[in-house]
Amino acid sequence: MQLTNRIVFVDVETSGVSPKKHEIIQLAAVRVNPSFSGYRTFEVKLQFDHAKADPQALAMNSYDAELWEKEAVSPREGMAQFARFLEESADVVKTSSRTGREYKVAQLAAHNAPFDRSFIFDLFKKLDIYIPANWHVIDTIQLALIHCNLTGNQPPSFSLSNLCEFYDIPLENAHDALGDVIATARLARRLFSDLN
Repeated sequence: MQLTNRIVFVDVETSGVSPKKHEIIQLAAVRVNPSFSGYRTFEVKLQFDHAKADPQALAMNSYDAELWEKEAVSPREGMAQFARFLEESADVVKTSSRTGREYKVAQLAAHNAPFDRSFIFDLFKKLDIYIPANWHVIDTIQLALIHCNLTGNQPPSFSLSNLCEFYDIPLENAHDALGDVIATARLARRLFSDLN
């Protein structure tokens, strides 16, 4: 089975677990071609309201105050940069239900996709920036569930760290968005190749 479109794997680190209350503090993406043989990365740190942040979430998500002071940009600037990255990756053809016109979007994928998707899409909506991405997001947890059902082998849990250990995939800098998203793309490559 050969994929026909590029996939943009995404990962967010956040100031807590609620998209309505907390914010994205870091977003990273890896764009892979259909054969997984070439990739390009994107990473941005975002400014956020420290007063609303959960200190435990910041501690877990590799937050470093000095680094964020130097590198973080406003959410508007960061998501505009990400939108441009997605535009460059857009090759899924969709048809507008209102006009009948064709347009292209990027295909997203994530580990525990509902979590990342809700934070990303909510922020684009809040900022009133168009997100050139497919509404439906591929979830590597679902791919792993299918794979485990077919093989009869199952890890202790379906967390990214457990799946990487189970499939012998390196996970460097866990809970750093770029480290996690690179591992997610490697995990998907393994699962796709095994399902072929």
